[in-house]
Amino acid sequence: MQEIFLHSVINFKGEQINMKYDYLVVGAGLYGAVFAHEAKKTGKSVLVIDKRPNIAGNVYTEAVEGI
Repeated sequence: MQEIFLHSVINFKGEQINMKYDYLVVGAGLYGAVFAHEAKKTGKSVLVIDKRPNIAGNVYTEAVEGI
């Protein structure tokens, strides 16, 4: 039996919205990002959470002036 993660949010009108996901991925590092992408391709719903503002962990690009 597959577990479903239930997530509640409050929209801009102050109404509570319950959202169901097939998978909760904690960490959008390389593995988490790839897993979420592959699960989504098979029709699963995925919620990815991470403390960083970018996905794929340390694998990212950044525009640096002067380089």
